[in-house]
Amino acid sequence: MMPRVDKPKQRGVLLRQLKPGTLVLATSIDRFGRTLDDLTAFLAKLLEAGGHLRCLTPKLDSSREVTTMAATLQAIATAGHLYQSERVRDGLAASKAQGMRFGRESVVSPDRWPEMRAMIGDRPVKDILEHFGGISKQTFYNFRKRMEALDEPSRST
Repeated sequence: MMPRVDKPKQRGVLLRQLKPGTLVLATSIDRFGRTLDDLTAFLAKLLEAGGHLRCLTPKLDSSREVTTMAATLQAIATAGHLYQSERVRDGLAASKAQGMRFGRESVVSPDRWPEMRAMIGDRPVKDILEHFGGISKQTFYNFRKRMEALDEPSRST
């Protein structure tokens, strides 16, 4: 039985200890490299040394004769997608940590709530929507609900 490989440096150890016919089992193909170049280089060395790879995600088993080049390419493409998704998530998290905001700018800001609240009983909704730059009814009702929820604690004290 081969040792569990967690770190990129240990891939080299795994390849050096590999004997022909050894089966390497992984939960996901992206465990064998951080880039597609790393992954394809590892797979080439593994197969060249006579080892076999079995992955659970995507399903790939190089020890069976039915494994085709298409299955291998699918596994590599899946790994590429996993790498890309990971980079996007990391980038978004870093941007959010720096204070970057995503999505559309708010059409109605909370500082305009007192003005809107004063208009609610006196004017039709259509006039309020026009007064605040032609916002939609749904935006108006969502904003009103959010602002009234914020007002609730101050009313109860």
